[in-house]
Amino acid sequence: ALVLGDGVIGAHQIERFLAERKILNLLYVGFLLNFCLLEKPGGISNMRNRYRTILLRDCTAASETAWSTDEGLMTEAFIHRLEIGNVPSTTSVEFMHALSVTAA
Repeated sequence: ALVLGDGVIGAHQIERFLAERKILNLLYVGFLLNFCLLEKPGGISNMRNRYRTILLRDCTAASETAWSTDEGLMTEAFIHRLEIGNVPSTTSVEFMHALSVTAA
C-alpha cells in the first residue's frame, strides 16, 4: 500500500492505490497548477481519461511571473485551458454546497 512519506511515487503506484480503494473521483487543489497538478504522473492530464477529475479554482495557484503575479494571470490562464478542455472546475464553496445537498 502507498503510505505518505514513502518517497517518489510513480504512475503505477498511484493507479494501484486508486484501484485498491475503488476511487473514481479525483479532486485537485494546490500549488504549481502549470507543473505538478497538470503534468505529473498523478496530474490532471494523465488521469482525466480514466477518472473524474475536478479542479477547485480557489484552492489552486500556478507559478506566476513578475508581470502576472498581481492579477494571478498564469493561474487564470491554466484554469481556462483546463476548462475549455472539458475538465470540470468549481470553487470550494460550490463544492461543499454540492456535498451538503447530496448528503441531505
